[in-house]
Amino acid sequence: MNPRLQMRRLRRFFSACTISGPGQEIVLEKNEAHHLRKTLRLGQGERCLVTDGKGKEAEARIEGFFSDGRARLILEKMITPGDCISGLILRAYVAVLQKNKLDYLIEKSQELGVQEFVPLETQRTTVKMSEQSCKKVLLRWNKIAREAAKQSGSLELIKISPPRSFEKSLSAVPSNEKIVIFHPQETAIPFSEWISPIQSASPFNLFWGPEGGFTEKEIDSAKRFSGCRVVNLGKRILKADTAYLGVLASLRFLFL
Repeated sequence: MNPRLQMRRLRRFFSACTISGPGQEIVLEKNEAHHLRKTLRLGQGERCLVTDGKGKEAEARIEGFFSDGRARLILEKMITPGDCISGLILRAYVAVLQKNKLDYLIEKSQELGVQEFVPLETQRTTVKMSEQSCKKVLLRWNKIAREAAKQSGSLELIKISPPRSFEKSLSAVPSNEKIVIFHPQETAIPFSEWISPIQSASPFNLFWGPEGGFTEKEIDSAKRFSGCRVVNLGKRILKADTAYLGVLASLRFLFL
């Protein structure tokens, strides 16, 4: 059997430690160790995969468990990444949506290889998060991302930022990077015309508005930035989450 297929049968766990190489001792924190020991019933001497969420992965041997619930592993060999998006860097800026829809989008963002996810506060955003609720939500989102990474085989965890205003997000984009705003404006570039000439992967800063879209004032403000493009996704009215997944999937498979 193909060694890579055999390797994929090993369960993957995330370590807060940066992986350096064989022989390194890794300690899994309680949540990951509990899943390893109690849920999957893996014990001393058995093997698993460990990733640091920064692109490195290794096969490890379970050495034992600490009294506080953590697990001690020893790395045995490094694993060569088998799947990557050819240099494509995607930063997604998404207006905060109602009914926890961002939970689903973060899961899919991890699966589709987004490097950074920034919740946007726009003029038409109706959901506002307090500082206290934001901390809880970020913990939940990071947990969702870890589980999605395990399922999809991702070696890099998505960076999830606290909510940020539309203006601050635009200003933070490096001047040499592309800004693409998806907005149903008649004068906007049709999606097919925008995506067809793209020949090489490069950083994309992609913006999606809330239900109702961005205001014309916001669009006019964004156009002042060099390299900004406003793209229309067609006449069919799409929900914000549908439009988001459609764009990401198109870019994902364009740069396989």
